[in-house]
Amino acid sequence: MQNFINIMELILIFHWNTKKEFHYPNSGFGGSIPSNISQLNINITSIDLSNNTFVGAIPSEIGILTQLEFLDLSDNDLTYIPRENE
Repeated sequence: MQNFINIMELILIFHWNTKKEFHYPNSGFGGSIPSNISQLNINITSIDLSNNTFVGAIPSEIGILTQLEFLDLSDNDLTYIPRENE
């Protein structure tokens, strides 16, 4: 049985953290990436959620993270990548 962790809880915990990286590859996360991912530390520079079981669209709110330099969402079942101006 795959271990599904509530990413919402991790995001809320990380929101109060001052780290600039959010790396949870191969972590058993599933479902859709929540739109409140933009509530991560505004200074975050790196997100790695690769090799999980996310489905659906990447939320356009991720564009609010203006310091983001690295984003790895590979090996998930994502179906839509928002355009730059969405």
